[in-house]
Amino acid sequence: MEKACQMLQARSRQSSPALVSSIAYNCGFNDVSYFNRQFRRMFGCAPGQFTADPVTSDPKA
Repeated sequence: MEKACQMLQARSRQSSPALVSSIAYNCGFNDVSYFNRQFRRMFGCAPGQFTADPVTSDPKA
């Protein structure tokens, strides 16, 4: 999940951001819905919300 967080934060700085599904597949998940559920369980927000504002969405901050 750490790799997913890094990719999501980098996504917000890109002119053509990667899709959440691409990030999920790159992190080894075969099911995007499962990735979304696990991400929400670990970080308290959906991957798309984390991308929108990583500072306030990241519970470690």
